[in-house]
Amino acid sequence: MPESTVYRGLRPRFEELAEELVRRIGVGEFRGRERLPSEPHLAKQFGVGRETVRDALAVLAKRGVVRRRRGVGTFVAAPNGRRDITVMPAFYESLLAQGLDPVTRLLDYRLVTLDDDVRGMLEDDTGMLLVRQYLLENSPFAVTRAYLPRDAANLAWSVAEANPIIRLVEVHLGVVIARAELTVRAAVAGVDAELLGAAASDPVLTMERRSWSAGGRPLELTRCTLRADAFEFSLPVAGPVSIVDGFRRPESRG
Repeated sequence: MPESTVYRGLRPRFEELAEELVRRIGVGEFRGRERLPSEPHLAKQFGVGRETVRDALAVLAKRGVVRRRRGVGTFVAAPNGRRDITVMPAFYESLLAQGLDPVTRLLDYRLVTLDDDVRGMLEDDTGMLLVRQYLLENSPFAVTRAYLPRDAANLAWSVAEANPIIRLVEVHLGVVIARAELTVRAAVAGVDAELLGAAASDPVLTMERRSWSAGGRPLELTRCTLRADAFEFSLPVAGPVSIVDGFRRPESRG
């Protein structure tokens, strides 16, 4: 099949091109710090217009997948580059950046029937549940429960075990995350108490992330529960910032 016939789906062509470039980066066709082909070359290779190429590269630049240098070209970002937490938190990477050596355990990875909240987010009745436990010095301090679209069922346990959620979505499922919403709230340990080494009534911080593609396709919902006595957040922000603008009353959870 000629490459020019690939991008004829219902989603925007620039989004599909961005996903294809991420896939090729993931398999090593384009390596870290390597310059990508020029916009005219990419346009000809994939049978799209230069504006489509520019829009795709803009999405990847915003995600930190590539870096654009005026008058020089577009380069694949260095491997394991840290991403801005205001765009998409990389939880494991942020711990490594602080000189910590966390241990992760994949505890569950299977197709499940989704509850109402997750069903509404993923727009499906079933999806893949991924449960991961985080430990420091053999002491658990965080648990994540991630929900992925049902096509993630094609990914082996070993793939889920070795890759963070963002990489599973962007590289192994081949869809670029263009937008995400992050909510942090106080709660009690509840069902995660045993995995946290805590009592059900102990206070915790919960971090919920919901992600979408540029075309609005829901890609993942991840809930991370952290022991309140073991973790705090610091978000560097350029310029003045209001503390209260992002506050809102939590939605009723029944």
